[in-house]
Amino acid sequence: MPKQTHNNLIRDILSDIAVELEDEFKRNFERKAFFDKKWKPSPHGLIDSGDLRESITGTAHSDHVEISSDAPYAAIHNEGGRIQVTARMKAWAWHKYKETHKSVYEAIGKMRVGSYIEIPQRQFIGDHPAVDRAVVEIITENVDRYLDSLLEQ
Repeated sequence: MPKQTHNNLIRDILSDIAVELEDEFKRNFERKAFFDKKWKPSPHGLIDSGDLRESITGTAHSDHVEISSDAPYAAIHNEGGRIQVTARMKAWAWHKYKETHKSVYEAIGKMRVGSYIEIPQRQFIGDHPAVDRAVVEIITENVDRYLDSLLEQ
């Protein structure tokens, strides 16, 4: 076994945290909750194509971990809020309705330009005690392995 250095230890910890938290945040879609906080029920669900869930990425940097989503609609679902109906949105909704016959698209297509849609918060990324527990567990496991490698020398 190659000698593990403290630099490798830090790299391994950050890498493991990035992988674990990415997986946990994606699991929130299966749970339909932010860990133990259930999402407000939706008649059409938050998962349509799975693109939002799959857009979540965990990246380990030299001194921190970044968990993010590049989906343009990620923030509004994660935080909740209001969006204004535009002509372009209505056209898109009618196109999607013709394609899928889902009532949610029909409802958006029928809305007036300038009216608002309330998007309830359905958080999937953020701080939570489960995140803290996962980080502590990862650090503990990695430090234990590091110390064992030092004792083997």
